[in-house]
Amino acid sequence: MAIGKISGQMLQSDLVRQGVDLAIDSTLVYFDVANRRVGVNTVNPNNAVSVNGNVNAQYYFGIIGTANQPLITNVGQLGNLTITGNLTVGNVSINGITANSISISGNIISTTGNIRANLGQLSGNTIVGNIITTPTLSVTGNANLGNLTFSNTTISTRFANGNINLTSTGTGIVQINGTNAFSMPVGNTAQQPSYVPVGSFRYNSDTDAPEFFNGTDWVSVTSSIVSQSITPNGSANAFVLTTSTTTSGVIVSLNGVVQSPTTAYSVSGNVITFTETPLTTDIIDVRFISTGQVFGLNFGGNVPTTSTSTGARGQVAYDSNFIYICVAQNTWIRANSQSTF
Repeated sequence: MAIGKISGQMLQSDLVRQGVDLAIDSTLVYFDVANRRVGVNTVNPNNAVSVNGNVNAQYYFGIIGTANQPLITNVGQLGNLTITGNLTVGNVSINGITANSISISGNIISTTGNIRANLGQLSGNTIVGNIITTPTLSVTGNANLGNLTFSNTTISTRFANGNINLTSTGTGIVQINGTNAFSMPVGNTAQQPSYVPVGSFRYNSDTDAPEFFNGTDWVSVTSSIVSQSITPNGSANAFVLTTSTTTSGVIVSLNGVVQSPTTAYSVSGNVITFTETPLTTDIIDVRFISTGQVFGLNFGGNVPTTSTSTGARGQVAYDSNFIYICVAQNTWIRANSQSTF
């Protein structure tokens, strides 16, 4: 640098020219003319501008020339940061510090892209398209993923009457592990839904047994063998059973002799029909080995003897004096039938 052009009081002892370089106050400002570099508080600038100390400015403009900036170790505190491309980071801490994690106390909203984390924790509400994590992701607070909402230990749908589907891939199965129990929906017979798919399970609080939907009716499932005694009236050959079953689902004995299915009797729903009309002195015993939903009417014959006789809600019976209605399992009421039109 030609210092001959500088004159007057500016030329002091602290303005030193060494070769082609120029230094102000030794290291305050150093001009490396040969390498076209400027140093502040350093005589060895290794970049276009090298500062040995902190830089304080109100605004920064421009771009970072290359994607890899290994010498940037800390950007301090940022006000608003907008990133239009992809952001690949190690640890991100927002309003908090969590080692080796992503800690976010506000909301994360990503409707078009993915959120990827090697091992992360999301605190707050999260609304995203896809979350890809390896190996795990911890979400504290509510997270809305697609149409599902995760809140503590509860998974629910974001929309009314929405289904939750668990679907395996390929030959995989949906498996629930553990050594305790799996709880199914519980409701009475009147609450049986008719819009569920075939094979749906629930527990019937009226019959105290699990049941499944076969596409038409709810069929009870029980591991116990229940018996029913039938007292013939000498004129009827069809009697209402306390539960629905099939011809091969019962063992029928007449006066202690086991009867042959189809030949001696047949069962349709909750009605058993004998080929020959039983006598009033016959003793009929029915053992249920496969049962189904209780429904239908019990016309005559097998009437309850007490208010707690065996029966299922919906059954109706009558004799010459009363009409009997089963209002709940093994619970009967009756009304006088002597009135005439």
